[in-house]
Amino acid sequence: MEEIIYITPNGTEVDEATLRNQFGDLFDQLVTSGQLKKKDFTQDTVSQSQVGTLDLPEPEFTQEEDGFFERTFGKSGITDLLDDTTNSIRQGFAQGASLKQALKLQRKGSRATKEDIDMERL
Repeated sequence: MEEIIYITPNGTEVDEATLRNQFGDLFDQLVTSGQLKKKDFTQDTVSQSQVGTLDLPEPEFTQEEDGFFERTFGKSGITDLLDDTTNSIRQGFAQGASLKQALKLQRKGSRATKEDIDMERL
């Protein structure tokens, strides 16, 4: 049988049998009132200071701007999806255009001049 551990108000971990012997009938009242808390073994017992996460900066969250569909039809899951899809398509076209320029230069190979390269940067 697995031993149940409780955490006392000062942070000491004590097994249930010891606490029942020490407090008798008062034990159940201490648990009910929250003065004794059952230890949760599913939680990671490594503290943040041991891991070093306290030194990390807080992440910054930015709110994405409302797109055409959200401004026109209001915010919902569907309008958010449509705006995200539209943005992805736009980005895909831009990536395709830059790929087209790169392939054009690649076809010229060693015959590409400085002017050809500068023109493709525009």
